[in-house]
Amino acid sequence: MDLLEVIYSRRTVHSYTSELVPEGILKTAIAAATHAPNHKQTWPWRFIFSGPKTRLQLADLQARLKEEKTKTPLTESARKSLVDKFMEPGALIVLAVKKSADPLRAREDYAALACAVQNMSLYLYEKGYGSKWGTGDVIRSAEAYDLLDISKDEFELCGLFWVGRPREIPPAPRRPDAEQFILRRE
Repeated sequence: MDLLEVIYSRRTVHSYTSELVPEGILKTAIAAATHAPNHKQTWPWRFIFSGPKTRLQLADLQARLKEEKTKTPLTESARKSLVDKFMEPGALIVLAVKKSADPLRAREDYAALACAVQNMSLYLYEKGYGSKWGTGDVIRSAEAYDLLDISKDEFELCGLFWVGRPREIPPAPRRPDAEQFILRRE
């Protein structure tokens, strides 16, 4: 596939097989991430590889947070679905960015993380793997920092990055004509 074909055909994947993603593929995806635009070369990102034990702990934390939010216990079916979401994909990487006291630096570093995730997504898609960057209550929980053994003072958790062989590739969403986003000035 040429680059434009990869960009146009990549989709956010929501359903995965349980096939493991080889560590070499994940490490190459991280290497691709480090080639993202990174103003002032701060290298702000951290990619936390989450094994089965950590994934199950994250799923349990998410379940508990959901029950606290809704004040309703999850049904067995809902709990199983939530655990499957964390356990099924071939890999789960937690995304983090270094914190900065300078609001401009923090914004640029988050943008660098977003560019890094795009690089990973495009590389993985070209290799036949789907991905999804998700956020939620679990990554905003102080308990997640403890569970992942990462300093809340030094880093901000920014999302969960699911990776795996897609069960299905979602259809392309209807995209607006790119021309409407171009502003011309004389």
